[in-house]
Amino acid sequence: MAEVVIRREARIALLEAWVAGAELRTWAHGEWDCLMAPCDWARALTGVDPAQPWRGRYDSAAGANAILTAAGGMARLVDRRLRALGWIRVREPRSGDFGVVTLADSGATRFGAVRYGGRWVIATADGMLTCMARARAAWTAPEHCHG
Repeated sequence: MAEVVIRREARIALLEAWVAGAELRTWAHGEWDCLMAPCDWARALTGVDPAQPWRGRYDSAAGANAILTAAGGMARLVDRRLRALGWIRVREPRSGDFGVVTLADSGATRFGAVRYGGRWVIATADGMLTCMARARAAWTAPEHCHG
């Protein structure tokens, strides 16, 4: 039991440091956007970049939309990639989980996000947004990761 507590504490400390650093990042399609930000978190947590197949391959909203459309949407794109890397789909996300969420006023628009406490952290062109959102899908990292 003590090992689990230590691992959870290490994961939370890493998440807090990641969120603090994320506040300083500048929006850039294909490098730091609502999909790349949670992928960066996943890389910080596990050492593996889930966005490797498409990182840097688009530099506009149109380019991002082309990738998402070809994949059948953000949730399908993320699901295929994270599951291939051993992430587990969960119904009840907890701090540090990767999510695809919608905001109450965003209609059907989906955002990549990281669960942080009882809220989600989303990269936007105006900076990091910490908010309540509806999880459309969420995944937790494999237990063998270093977090």
